[in-house]
Amino acid sequence: MNDVTLRESVKTWLQEHERQTIIWFASRCALALLPHIGFASASATNQFASAVFRSLLVSTAASTCDLLKINTLSDSARSADGAARSIAKLSKKDGMLAHNAAQAAASAARCTSVLSNFAMISAALDASEEIGLQNAKKEMEEPDQWNGLWLDLVTPEQTRTGWVKLKKLLEADLKTWGFWLEWYEGILNGTPLPWDLTFDIATTLTDEDWDAGAEHVADRIREVRAGWEADQELQRLDAAPEMETSKLLQHVQTLLANPDMTALAAEGAADVLERSINEFLTSGVANCLPEELEHLEGLPDIFRRISSLVKADGLANTKEKCLAEEIERLNAKVAALEAALKVARSKTLNGRFSEAYITTLGKTLAVATPATLALGTTHFFGIAPTDLTLENFRLWLESASQAAPAPETRDALPSPVDL
Repeated sequence: MNDVTLRESVKTWLQEHERQTIIWFASRCALALLPHIGFASASATNQFASAVFRSLLVSTAASTCDLLKINTLSDSARSADGAARSIAKLSKKDGMLAHNAAQAAASAARCTSVLSNFAMISAALDASEEIGLQNAKKEMEEPDQWNGLWLDLVTPEQTRTGWVKLKKLLEADLKTWGFWLEWYEGILNGTPLPWDLTFDIATTLTDEDWDAGAEHVADRIREVRAGWEADQELQRLDAAPEMETSKLLQHVQTLLANPDMTALAAEGAADVLERSINEFLTSGVANCLPEELEHLEGLPDIFRRISSLVKADGLANTKEKCLAEEIERLNAKVAALEAALKVARSKTLNGRFSEAYITTLGKTLAVATPATLALGTTHFFGIAPTDLTLENFRLWLESASQAAPAPETRDALPSPVDL
């Protein structure tokens, strides 16, 4: 297949997908090229590494956030696009590899900032050509997934070399670049940091923050992250067990000792939860979950990341650490779900849902979701199922099934004058 045919194939695929998937595609292409900024001169690397990371932070946040929140990133993306394009022009003297990496990052940001479908697709095509159309086409096989970068692609030697160079520079100043190293390696390995943290950073940092330099940006990121972590802690409930570090790491070793079964358990939990959610959403009674169940939607992704991590190649110590972090995220997400449902149970459900809504809820989310969630999470927590009550989830579903339905709405009677 020649380049012209490949480009048309990629273009057709983009035209068939929604805005967030287009942004996801452009982001993946640009992220795969990020190591090439390691070929820039040492004096230039710091200057445009910040601009490239900025563009990729904003575009990945847009590709993973709630659809209604994308427009809150438009201004940030527009500024990031401009900064990355300016750096790309300056970086030509450092070689085309670094220049192309900056151009791809700018294209990913531009996908977020523009509103017309034509402009989005054009920017995504630009990013795909930087990575190579053949590699870009392989990314299209699993849309919206965050598996490790280059897993199914032929990693060019220059990309490996570029990452070695860039990583060495980042590790030399962890105070300034430590977050970015952690953030990118998470995506590289298929175990990204929580996307809501990425979104918080992308929406909190201002143009003035970015213009103040990489050290200032690092300080602001630490502040945002500290606030995010404090919020996560507040969402914890007794119903979600605390993770004891030593026991968790010991259990992680047990899980990794049998990677095939561990991956199978994670994929099975993800499939059941995803199927239940999709059955509810496609039933016609609603186009979104009840707000108190919104944390359910993030659980399949966590289980899939666990599966990808277990199957991925890598050093044992690194995999143990990453898997422990994913299990902590699973724990936090279950805690957040229980917290929301505890609040919801203090309010009546009578008259809130239609009879069809209640019936559908009972036939979809109430059937397999509680058991799958209990068995899936306890398997990875390393505790007995009886130790995780999911009390608020179970009782909320029970209350919903017994709630009085909302009265049917009827067309207004015609006015006597019209009779």
